[in-house]
Amino acid sequence: LPEEAGDLEAVRGEDYCTLVTCTPYGINTHRLLVRGSRTEYLPEEQPETVKNGRGLAGEEEFLPPYLWGVPIVAVILIGAAIWRRKKRGK
Repeated sequence: LPEEAGDLEAVRGEDYCTLVTCTPYGINTHRLLVRGSRTEYLPEEQPETVKNGRGLAGEEEFLPPYLWGVPIVAVILIGAAIWRRKKRGK
């Protein structure tokens, strides 16, 4: 319960980090505690970046911005043509 905060007290000789969350959503009558302790840092070598010819490996492939306009302009032109035909028919 919210008034039970004894688990959040500092512990001599320990290096803890505690995340406090509220539950249930919107009511917030209880708390969930997630606790972690510091570990020894061991540096690792990073793998070398590999190129696949089109960009870095693992990169998302997207259409270039100038190609986005082609389908957008096509939709606008088709919509305008349909609108004009309906307007002439009245």
